Amino acid sequence: MITQEILQNRINNFFGYGSMEAPVWFVGMDERFDSSEGLEMLEEQFRYTEANMLGGMLDASRSKINEWNHLANMGPFLPESELQTTWKYPIALYLYLQSGISLTTDERGRVIKEYQRNILADAEKKETATLELSPLPCPSTKKEDWLYGNSDLVGLSSRREYEREYLQERTRKIKEFIQVHKPKLIIFYSMGYLPYWTNIIGEMPEETTRRTRFASNKDTAFCVIPNGGQSGLSYNELYEYADKIKEKVNLI
Repeated sequence: MITQEILQNRINNFFGYGSMEAPVWFVGMDERFDSSEGLEMLEEQFRYTEANMLGGMLDASRSKINEWNHLANMGPFLPESELQTTWKYPIALYLYLQSGISLTTDERGRVIKEYQRNILADAEKKETATLELSPLPCPSTKKEDWLYGNSDLVGLSSRREYEREYLQERTRKIKEFIQVHKPKLIIFYSMGYLPYWTNIIGEMPEETTRRTRFASNKDTAFCVIPNGGQSGLSYNELYEYADKIKEKVNLI
């Protein structure tokens, strides 16, 4: 049973996968949960995370794969996983900023998928981490897919109430984490959550292309791009954006 205590702990303490010591963070809305997996799996994910996370993050180190390969939420990090579309643009953008080489049409799926499978959120490698503004997984953002409405916990009767109750505090905490860890690059992948990203950054990021924005300070570059699972952004547009900001991003 998913108790109020489990949910409260998740909301207060869970922020993502990998390590905040990684120099690059991908920050999104929330992680998807396939309802066909059942609430028993969701509870198991919550309990495993609560028992194993460190500093608000769950390690997806591939050296520990036998400890977590049974969990649905860890599926994207398995050797045979499919590409998670929400991460395709953050990974492609990061790899381009890192190397200056754009992926060809034939290379994209393979290279991005290999990165997701082998490096993303690996706390031992400490290269990239994934963070979630919203800590409670859902099948989608549709109101009928909200899984937590039967909980007695304050603010969970609907997604709208949940966002109103908890996301400002989550925003404040992520902003604090950035000030402490000073990542070199943060890629926010949702335009719909731009007001939250603006609060985290501390200013409205400037429009760089029609569907992208950018800001920076002495420690961190902030990219804002559309969600790859929902937008019609093309890789050509993504690389156009990267060319305009690359001189302002220091990954060394």
